[in-house]
Amino acid sequence: MGELMGDTLPPGFSLTLLDEAGSTNDEAARLAASGAAEFTIVQALRQTSARGRQGRAWAAPTGNLYFSMVLRPVRPLVEIAQISLVAGMALAEATAELIGTRAEVAIKWPNDLLIDNAKGAGLLLEAQNGVVILGIGVNVASHPDETPYPATHIGAYVPGITPHGVLTRFCRSFALAYGRWSVEGFAPLRETWMARAWKLGETVRLRPGTEMIHGRFLGIDEGGAMLLELDDGIRRFTAGEMFGL
Repeated sequence: MGELMGDTLPPGFSLTLLDEAGSTNDEAARLAASGAAEFTIVQALRQTSARGRQGRAWAAPTGNLYFSMVLRPVRPLVEIAQISLVAGMALAEATAELIGTRAEVAIKWPNDLLIDNAKGAGLLLEAQNGVVILGIGVNVASHPDETPYPATHIGAYVPGITPHGVLTRFCRSFALAYGRWSVEGFAPLRETWMARAWKLGETVRLRPGTEMIHGRFLGIDEGGAMLLELDDGIRRFTAGEMFGL
C-alpha cells in the first residue's frame, strides 16, 4: 500500500494510493463495505483489470490517473444516475482550468470528457445498497492508439501535469458540484453542463439499444435525460451512446 496524500485534497476527502490494483472500483467497494466514509478515494498507479461502461476494457498504463471514490448520496434513488453527469461536468471544468485556451473541452453525453473532439477520460458509476462507487480513468501522460474513436491525453496540452495534479483539481470541482446536487438536485447544474455539451444544436446519432437514431441534440432536461428532436417530435433518452455524423 502506498502513501496517504489526503492533505492536498478538499476537507473530508481521503486518498489511499496503491502501486497496482485489478480494479480501483472493486477496491473502493471493499472499503465501502467495511464502513469507509464518503469521499474515500482509492487510486492505483496501474490497473490490471480496468473496465468502462457496459463492461468494456479500459487501457490502464502507468502515468495516467485511475481512481474510485466512495459516495453515500442522500438524493432519491431515481436520481442517483445523475452523479455521472455531475462528475463528468466537474472533470470537464477541472480539465478546462488546466488546459486554458489551448484546446476546447467538452462533455459528450452522458459523461465522456472530450478534448478537441478526442476522448480524454472515462467514468463508471456502480451502485449497490445505498453506496455509489464513482470510478474515473483519465489519460494524463498517454492515450491508446488503437481505439474506435479519437483519443488524447491532458499532458499533450499541459506539459508536466501529474495524475495527482489532475485528481486534486477534479476533487475541488466535484466537491462544489456534488454538494450543490446533494441539496438542490441536478436542475441548478444543468446550464453549466449544457455550456460544455458536445454537438449541442447539431444533428447526431444515438444508439440507445440495437437501433441507430438520427436527430438534433437539444441538450438535457432537468433530470439529465438527453433530448433529441426527431421527425415525429422530441424524444427523451436516459441511456445510449452518442456519436457525431
